[in-house]
Amino acid sequence: MAGSIGALEAGNAVAASGAPLQHPLEATDFFNEENEKTGSRALAGEVTPETTDLPVYGGLTLGRALAPAARA
Repeated sequence: MAGSIGALEAGNAVAASGAPLQHPLEATDFFNEENEKTGSRALAGEVTPETTDLPVYGGLTLGRALAPAARA
């Protein structure tokens, strides 16, 4: 969490400075990085079908939890 907040604060500081940027500045937040189920592995294309069958909360699987976002 500290990394995510730090990235947002850095972005705010850059924006507040008014300094022109030569390239876009983007921040990415990975959820569930600590449990090694998704996070940066998903961005790298390393989430397997077996991973999406893992329970994440109250018997809900990762695949079912992410399904609404996939349809959006």
